[in-house]
Amino acid sequence: MEKITKRYGYLLANDRVDLEIFSGEIHAIVGENGAGKSTLMHILCGFIRPTSGRIMLDGEAVSWRSARDATFRGVGMVHQQFMLIPRMTVLENVVLGHELTRGPFLDRRAAERELKALCGQFGFDLEPHCRVEELPMGLRQQLELVRLLYRRSRVLILDEPSAMLAPQESEGLFRVLQRLRDAGHTIIFITHKLGEIFGLGDRITVMRGGRKVGTFVAEDTDASSLAGLVVGRELEDVVSPRTRQPGAVILRIEDLRVEDDTGRAAIQGVSLDVHEGEILGLAGVSGNGQIELVEALAGLRHVTHGRILLDGVETQNQTPRKARDRGLAYIPEDGPGVGMVEDFTLGFNLVLTRHWHPPFSSHCLLNLRAITRHAYSFIQEFDIRPSDPEFPGRALSGGNKQRLVIARELGQPHRLLVAMHPTRGLDVRAARTVHRALFEKRNQGKAILLVSADLSELLSLSDRIAVLYRGKLQGIMESCEATMAKLGRWMLGLTA
Repeated sequence: MEKITKRYGYLLANDRVDLEIFSGEIHAIVGENGAGKSTLMHILCGFIRPTSGRIMLDGEAVSWRSARDATFRGVGMVHQQFMLIPRMTVLENVVLGHELTRGPFLDRRAAERELKALCGQFGFDLEPHCRVEELPMGLRQQLELVRLLYRRSRVLILDEPSAMLAPQESEGLFRVLQRLRDAGHTIIFITHKLGEIFGLGDRITVMRGGRKVGTFVAEDTDASSLAGLVVGRELEDVVSPRTRQPGAVILRIEDLRVEDDTGRAAIQGVSLDVHEGEILGLAGVSGNGQIELVEALAGLRHVTHGRILLDGVETQNQTPRKARDRGLAYIPEDGPGVGMVEDFTLGFNLVLTRHWHPPFSSHCLLNLRAITRHAYSFIQEFDIRPSDPEFPGRALSGGNKQRLVIARELGQPHRLLVAMHPTRGLDVRAARTVHRALFEKRNQGKAILLVSADLSELLSLSDRIAVLYRGKLQGIMESCEATMAKLGRWMLGLTA
């Protein structure tokens, strides 16, 4: 890619970026949210057309009119939010748009043979006739890769490939990527997890402010120096000594039972407490009831049995607004997707769920001046880019959308914060800002239920850690007694 520039009005997303990728390598792209990583990769795979610059593939200049052109030439992308149709089978998702036919009919046998051959060659564990909605996140990630291989893609671009995976699933993905590289494929992946680069990536390109800082051989650098290059300065470790001991119970869950969207039991008899001045971490492989539990707490899912008490008052099966009025703040799993209104400005999004309260409204009219002042303070604190309260939410990068949701929820009065994967998709500096804010809330006496697939994050932030497996509570342990190995065993249903 030579001198790639992309403008959105006055916003310069990519500024004359040069990028060189070798055949048969794993190349990591790192940088802060809004650094231009995803924009550059969307240009490479044909989703976005550059303002200027050119792409050379095997020494030949190419110009994509659409992503289909790029796919035809062997360049494909796995997005952070999977592009799968849940109700369709694995085989149907793989062949969709590239069907093998016998006359006017789909040749299912030939397609299935090719799918099984790809799975056998690269170690994918996919059943062709299984519905996608029944697959865990790790297998959905594999399915996205198989779709690209079925389309004969030689350049595979992955956006935050481990963001939605448990540690065991991430390890399996990395083994697959190494096998693909050894078979001659070129892997480009965007990541904020600097630790996973080493031992996987061959070379690393750092981007900052829409420009390329440099490209480095992975063996010649380390996570600390890389973090400094990403943010442009040395980062301080987040250290927050406890200023108070856990106090009274803020959240009490008693024998809770909740069903998923298909009517199956997703939460089965879970009971636990969260105290004021405590961070309780909740671990579990994706799909083991975490979403259903959190949505029940937020008033978004019906409770079939049991009680939820917030400061001693029952809140199960109440509206989300009543739950918030009782002191709940909620960071959803898909913050950018369901935690904001993309057609609203940054300012309006930052007062959602509080816009009916003073000083943001009076006599049924919004106070635009108060909303703008409020927005400026949180935009600055959480480094939301661009820093214009009138900027539309739709035009933000994924990481900046997540920052916006986090800023709003942490900034409103609350007794209990339910945070689900709050740092997923955030760069290293933004993640540390969130960690620091969580410690501050804990030390102020707030109760925090932290759901995360990142075990290192849970171990560093939590006072206690609970583990869910198939909708049941495997156990709760003090963080000082927890290890990666022990948590991993509990997450897989193996207990003493």
